[in-house]
Amino acid sequence: MLRQIGLPLLCLAMFSIAGGPMAILQGVAWAGMLWDYSRDASLVEAAEKTFSGQYPCTMCVTITDARKQEAESPAVWKVDKKAEPILLGSRDPLPRPDFQTFCYPRLGNRPLSEVVFGPLTPPPRAV
Repeated sequence: MLRQIGLPLLCLAMFSIAGGPMAILQGVAWAGMLWDYSRDASLVEAAEKTFSGQYPCTMCVTITDARKQEAESPAVWKVDKKAEPILLGSRDPLPRPDFQTFCYPRLGNRPLSEVVFGPLTPPPRAV
């Protein structure tokens, strides 16, 4: 259930972080401009007017202002400088763990039936 809900939420968050809503609004604005300009001229001329940037609509101006405002004040988390000693700790490296070599016991010439142990016997029951 978490995967069914989590994946769409993750995709929505990534879309939002990447500026997806602004891109959708810009597409809607261009479609409206193309529709309006194609009433008075041919489709090629309307496309040239729409994408030239010389004749922006009110929605395009609003989107441009919002993008400038986003660029001027990015979402940044400020970290308190007092937390640095706690996070960094001491500069001493951690001691290395003691390593001991391990060797599997050799079977030698014994057959496998001697090496494999049988099941443990259960403890005696009190009557």
